[in-house]
Amino acid sequence: MSSNPQLSQNAAAPYVRREMSPLNAVTLKPDEAIDGMAQAYAAQLGALDGLAHEVAGWKLGGTTALTRHLFGVDKLYFGALMAPEVLHQPATAPGFALCELKGEIEVAVRIAGGAASGSAESVFDAWCVAFEMPASPVANVVECGASTLVADRCGAGCLVLGPERALSTLPRDADVALQENGQQVAEGALSALLDAPLACAAEFLKSARTFGFRPAPGQWIATGGLSLCVDVQKGADLHILFGGEVEFGFAIDCGEAG
Repeated sequence: MSSNPQLSQNAAAPYVRREMSPLNAVTLKPDEAIDGMAQAYAAQLGALDGLAHEVAGWKLGGTTALTRHLFGVDKLYFGALMAPEVLHQPATAPGFALCELKGEIEVAVRIAGGAASGSAESVFDAWCVAFEMPASPVANVVECGASTLVADRCGAGCLVLGPERALSTLPRDADVALQENGQQVAEGALSALLDAPLACAAEFLKSARTFGFRPAPGQWIATGGLSLCVDVQKGADLHILFGGEVEFGFAIDCGEAG
């Protein structure tokens, strides 16, 4: 554990998520909320070293008008997703207990092998429709602000990826919808993003490197919510629609511990 008091985890220090999937809710006092985005990213980066799994993806916030307004930011923010938290077309998800069960439809893009700079087509090599399931144990995270959210790995829970698609097939806009047990419970559109998914992902790469993170080839970037984030139920069958057609589906299963 770091000797830096900003990164220490005790009753008097600012909150930093050090577990992969904390289950116990906490309500932070003002002096327990980390102060500033640079400190929050440093804390997140340091905490990653203590986790047993590799980073497999990233989740972005601040890419929609809703999240910018909610957290009072004017640029995107991000959190790392570990390997068990990124699932490729599973029959069930997340497969482990989460402190919250909710989710939203997103578009995810994959970092290309050997990519460093250049056009979007050289930096990224695939996209997919995804269902992102955030789970933050911080009950008052909105009140605490974006820096606390970043120190919590942006409420990392689970990212469920649909079928991979070629970049050339990514449309400028499309309607999306979520069905739970055959009933539509959320809807939205690709135009909810303030910038195109590839632009959001490219901006993330620049920001991440600025703060010392090293996104790697093969990792997926969830670019932000296209639909409202809604509660889902254990055992429910979910289907994610894109452009009016079912893109993929899975059942909510939290594993034995859930």
